[in-house]
Amino acid sequence: MFRASVAELLSSARRFPATRPLVFGATLASVKTAGSDYAAQRLVEGRMEIDWRRNSMFFLWGLLYLGGVQYFIQVRLFTHYLFPRAAAFVAQQLQRKLTDRAGQFMVAKQVGLDMFVVHPFMFFPLFYQLKAFVEGTSANEALQRCWRNWGGDLRALWLLWIPAQTFNFAFCPVWARIPFVAVVSTLYTVILSTMRGSPDSDK
Repeated sequence: MFRASVAELLSSARRFPATRPLVFGATLASVKTAGSDYAAQRLVEGRMEIDWRRNSMFFLWGLLYLGGVQYFIQVRLFTHYLFPRAAAFVAQQLQRKLTDRAGQFMVAKQVGLDMFVVHPFMFFPLFYQLKAFVEGTSANEALQRCWRNWGGDLRALWLLWIPAQTFNFAFCPVWARIPFVAVVSTLYTVILSTMRGSPDSDK
């Protein structure tokens, strides 16, 4: 009886990411993002005192944008409306993927939209707005910071995320897109936190 209950519990836990992708992705993204900022402050910057206001901003960013908005864009919008063949392409064997030109082009279009539309015109403006809200500065100042740092932010983004998202959109099941992003962005969040986490980093 006890053994059967444990087996059933483990089976439910294994199915949870696929059956509740939004909850799983948002939880993973928020905890990971706050943890990455903590690592950036403690290990990269060598701070003895953690800036918990800054850390809470990254937690909220992971929860609301990475786990919520990104789920809507990459899972709901991309795979249900813009690219309905996305899940079918991912499910194919590698040999079939290599000859499926339409599918490869579909992956390229998803990467292009994510890297050259969503991130430049949604991700970074919203990130700076949340940062300004937590720091108590104005929305107008946040936008000025965003455009001032735009070139450097995008170069750092594209270096990691163009290859990572190409793999994500080509090989990850739809439910695993946000968890994959959360895992890879552990490194990116450390970079972003180090570059733009503190209030004086935008000057």
